[in-house]
Amino acid sequence: MDQGKYFEYRKALYANINQIRTQAGLLSIASQVEGLDADQIEQCLLDKTYRDLLQLGHKIAIEKGVNSTPTFFINGTSVEGNQPYDTFKQLIEQEIARLE
Repeated sequence: MDQGKYFEYRKALYANINQIRTQAGLLSIASQVEGLDADQIEQCLLDKTYRDLLQLGHKIAIEKGVNSTPTFFINGTSVEGNQPYDTFKQLIEQEIARLE
């Protein structure tokens, strides 16, 4: 059962990135998020509730050539990594110009 704490848990995971290599680490971080039931998280992990969805996302990323996070696609062109605003602006303007 989802608990409505996705963003809070995600923020805690990123803040404790070195602990997420194990199930115990994931649960330890979950216990630090107010209002999040670590027992439900543990059951989710045991039941592999989202395994198929995660595997599908991973498969699609590989098929699309995603090699890093973040990766953005602008009309089929991939932009990898943390890029400045001007990079996105230039690509978007090029795509708009192609349509005119």
